[in-house]
Amino acid sequence: MDSRFKKQILIALIFLAIIAVFVFLIYLIFKKPVLTPKIIEKPQLPEILFSRFFLVSGSSYDVLFRLKNPNVNFGASSVVYKIEFLNSANDLIVEKIGETYLWPLDERWVAVPQISVPSLPAKLKVIVVSANWEKLSDFIPPRISVFSGKYEEIKNNGVFAKATGRIKNGEVFTFEDIDIFAVAKDGLGNALSVNFTRIGKIEAGQEIPFEISWFRSFEGKVAKLDLEARTDIFQNELFLSSFKKD
Repeated sequence: MDSRFKKQILIALIFLAIIAVFVFLIYLIFKKPVLTPKIIEKPQLPEILFSRFFLVSGSSYDVLFRLKNPNVNFGASSVVYKIEFLNSANDLIVEKIGETYLWPLDERWVAVPQISVPSLPAKLKVIVVSANWEKLSDFIPPRISVFSGKYEEIKNNGVFAKATGRIKNGEVFTFEDIDIFAVAKDGLGNALSVNFTRIGKIEAGQEIPFEISWFRSFEGKVAKLDLEARTDIFQNELFLSSFKKD
């Protein structure tokens, strides 16, 4: 094979390579991109873990229930619930609509006081009707703690019993309208009664005492006091802004 023929083969190979590169570039230009479907995370409805009613007086009842948010990346600025009192035949006696909130991956008490029920109830149903979700990333609950809780029966000056303790705001933010729930339980952990109070404001780093009074007696011997504090973080944009990401 002479050198001239070798050059012709080399030139032909180079030409073919150029054409191949050109065709590949045209392919890349006109190729339709493969669209990766965006996965939309759909939050689950909150769950009712526990519910109970307590006779307060006459035909008036307090309701206590435990609400759970199973979603890690979503909090609910509004959770609408329905309370139904039923008789022994499962007929509806009275219903009440209420609203609360839930932090992401939250589990909390909800107390609804003094619901008037015209006839003797046998059963209670609490149903989550709807939830207004807000996406919150890497959420960390506010460091609001209750401690040194104590329950004692007073039976004096119209007060049957009281719960005392302290609440501390461990954040650098001021919080308003903090609800403190006190659930009195017997030795088996059964809820005997519920009460609550509201702290109007607690400054950053502040620690203050609180007191919750029962003005009516209830049955059972209290062996344990379950204390829990909650505040509506959706009303505190300064705190919430750290967890709102596009």
